[in-house]
Order: sequence, then C-alpha cells, then structure tokens
Amino acid sequence: MRPVLVVLFLFSATFAFAQNKTTQIVIPGVETGESLLRECPELRPNLSFEDTVKVNYCLGFVRGVMDYNKLLHFTLKLTLFCAPRELDNTAAYAATRQYIRDHPERTKMPASALVAGALSEKYPCSPADATPHY
Repeated sequence: MRPVLVVLFLFSATFAFAQNKTTQIVIPGVETGESLLRECPELRPNLSFEDTVKVNYCLGFVRGVMDYNKLLHFTLKLTLFCAPRELDNTAAYAATRQYIRDHPERTKMPASALVAGALSEKYPCSPADATPHY
C-alpha cells in the first residue's frame, strides 16, 4: 500500500511543479547611492510584484545598516546614529532616499555609507547620550 502512496505523491508533485510558472526577478544591486535611487523603487501603494520584491530587498539593506550600528555599539562602543526605538525600515528607507536626493554630489558614495549618513543627520547622538535607543 505504501509504494502506491509514494508513487501517487510523486506523480502529483511532478504535475504541480510542471504547472508552476516561475517569474525571475533580478534583485537590485545597491552599491552606490546612484544605484540605490535607480534600483530601489519609491514606497507607494499598489506596487507591482517585481517592485515589491525590490523594495523588500532594499528595506533589508537599510535594516542591515541599522543592525550594524547596533553591532558597533555593543561590541566597540561606537555609534553612527541614535535613532529612536520606533524607527522602522520604511522610515529609514524614506530618509535615505531623501538624503541622497538632497545631496546629489554624494551619489557615487557607497550606499551603506549614505544610509548611515542619512540616519546620523536625522538622528544625531548628543555627546551626553551616545547610546542608540534599543
């Protein structure tokens, strides 16, 4: 009885995979501020599936810089910016895009440096409180 179930499962799985059409989406490279603006779509309602995937990748990129700030603080007692606890990826992403538009002379800089620059300008650390708000 079990071999019959295995054969039926394999047959149905093969049929399901044969029917599945995959969409190839090229994940953006965000090496510089220029490429971040070009490859990472503006946040807006009703994004296409492809743009949603790209935005999620770019939000993750920004989150990586935010997490790196935490790592620096907890391991080396260095802090790039002191963002409030409630800062989320979307607000940091929007701040980064605005910062790059406000400083077009910096578009050739690494994107990670621009994320850190945007957040340090928006959320500077005071000398008395150089501790991020986690």
